[in-house]
Formats: sequence, structure tokens, C-alpha cells
Amino acid sequence: MQTPSKPWRSSHPAPHRLDILCLLHNTPCLEILHLHRLSHRQGPPINELWQAAPLHVELPSLRSLVFTHCAYKPVMGVLDGLSLPPRTLVRLDNLYIPFNSEYPAPIPRSLNELLGGITTMQFAVDKEMLFLVVEGGSPESGFWLRVRHEANTFWSHWLSGLHAMMPLGNLTSLHIDLYDPFVLIVLSHMTQLSDLFVLLEPDKVDEERVRINALVPRVATFCSVLSQSQPVACPSLRSLVLEWRGDTLTYLEDLGVPDIVAMLSSRASFGHPIRRLVIQAIQASGAESGSTLRSYFSEQLSPLAGHVEEFEECVDGDAHVCAFEMREMWNVTGAEDYWCVNERQRPRYIPLWSYDYSFTS
Repeated sequence: MQTPSKPWRSSHPAPHRLDILCLLHNTPCLEILHLHRLSHRQGPPINELWQAAPLHVELPSLRSLVFTHCAYKPVMGVLDGLSLPPRTLVRLDNLYIPFNSEYPAPIPRSLNELLGGITTMQFAVDKEMLFLVVEGGSPESGFWLRVRHEANTFWSHWLSGLHAMMPLGNLTSLHIDLYDPFVLIVLSHMTQLSDLFVLLEPDKVDEERVRINALVPRVATFCSVLSQSQPVACPSLRSLVLEWRGDTLTYLEDLGVPDIVAMLSSRASFGHPIRRLVIQAIQASGAESGSTLRSYFSEQLSPLAGHVEEFEECVDGDAHVCAFEMREMWNVTGAEDYWCVNERQRPRYIPLWSYDYSFTS
């Protein structure tokens, strides 16, 4: 479902959630639903018949549910009134939470069955932006959330309750961007996690201070979390992949190898060793001679090999061992059979720090 080609003006209220649910009532054959531009300024319900009791709508044939460029609150309100089959792709893309809003609502319990089969997560937070994709073994099921909070102060509160919104204990693979270290709070709930991919990214502030100071505390914080013994963080972890962005490394101090060594030793001492370690640390362009600096990096990283069964240093600047990659399943078959979707409304992975982000149609 799309709104008309002529966009709503900001002064026009969006349909009330009850009216949207009424529209979807008795649509058992509906397979693809796409709602665009639901504003936080909702008008009063038009259909008075449904105001007396909450409406619950079953969509047993739904394959794809997409919200694009919508306010977060009304989207959660609509989701709360839907009953979806467990094999549904739910994409909430480029949502926004206005300034001066209350804490973001949790993911509705109506998605519990859909989220019950998740095994992989890709996750990044960059100040006001949050990007989260969880998938399972079936290419027909997944949940995608990309949202901007204009106040940029509430994600730590929302993330502290993520374990109650989805079964983090089922995850076996996690890709995480460590731009904001507080995202590490989710690791304590990932008891089955075996493969962890970490992308290390410095703050976008003064370049000289960043190069010297920013990455080491991130590595130290990350390693301290994985070194916890009571309780053990990620007790099933066997493979760890770390990638430093190539445009950030010009100083040997950036790598924080002593912290990594201490973490590997600690985990081995209490019976939860990491067996495989992959490191990608490519120097910044324009830094010291490439071959010279690469040899320095390799020398600094060499102590790590003695603490794992399998050690690999990736020196290919064109490869990315921690790349965030979108699976083809998000390009849903039949999604554009009856209408043309704007390019910005199609599924695509964009780095959170990219200026290509847009919250307009």
C-alpha cells in the first residue's frame, strides 16, 4: 500500500492507527504491504465503530511489511494491532522520533513469533542513528529497523531492554559497529553467540586527537566486557573478527594489542577460549610508506597468534572482513508488480556516518 504520489504536507495529519487497521481488516489474501510517510501528527479516528475496543487484525498471507519515512510511534502502534505469520519480512526503514518525544516504545509483542527464529544480527548505533537487522535460517523471515532519534540521548535506555524484545540468546552470529561503546550492553545476553565481527570506528572530531586517543579506549572497553567471568560474556564465542577502518590508522598505539592479549588470556583461564582471531588493520592513505607501516602493524599484532589456535591478518585493503552486507531476500519478489517504488524507499545498506542518509521522499 502506498500513499498517493502527491506527498502530504506536514500540516496534514496522518491517518489514525485505528483507521489503518480498519482498512486492513478482512484482507486475508494480502501479501505485500508498504506504508509511506506516516506522520507523528495523527488525526482523530474517522471510523467510530472501532474506537470502543482495540482492533486486532490478522494478515495470514502477508510476506512483506514495509514502513518508509514514517514517525516511529504510529508505526509501533500499527504493528501492535497486527498478527503476522512467522515467515514475514518486516522492514522499518528511515523512521524518525521527533525531538522532545518520550522514550521510544519497545518492539511490539505482536512480532514475538516472527523474532523467535533469529540467529544473526547486524547492529550499529551512531549518535542519533540506530540500524538493526536480525535474520534466521529462513530467507522468508527477518526484521529490519533503521531509525533516527532527533534528541540522540535515548538509545542506551532502549538498548538496555532489547533482550526483552527479542531472544538475543538465540543469536549465533553478530556484526557490530563499535562507534558507540554502550552498544556492548547487549553482549551479556548472547549466550549462544559463536561468531563476532567488530568494526572499530573513531569519533568524527579533531583528527590528531582521534588518531592517538579514540580507538584504544574502545578496544579496552570491548575487551573488558569479553573478559568478564561472573557471568561470562558470550560463553560460546569461538571466532572473533576485528576490523579497523583504513582511514583511521597512522599510529601504532591505535591497535590496543595489550588489551586484546589480556582478554584472550582471561577467557582461556576460565575455560571459554576464543579459538579463531582475524585482524584487519590497514593504514590510512597518505600515512607513512605503506609497506613500512604494514610491517609495523604486523609486528605489533604478532603476539596475538600465540593466544589462539587460528590467527589471520588480512592485509588486503580492498577486502572488508567485517562488512555489513544486505541479503538478497530483502528485495522481495513481487514488491513492485503493481507500483513503482522510489529508489530511496528500496532496501539498501548505507553506513550510518554517510551523508547519503535522507529522511525525505
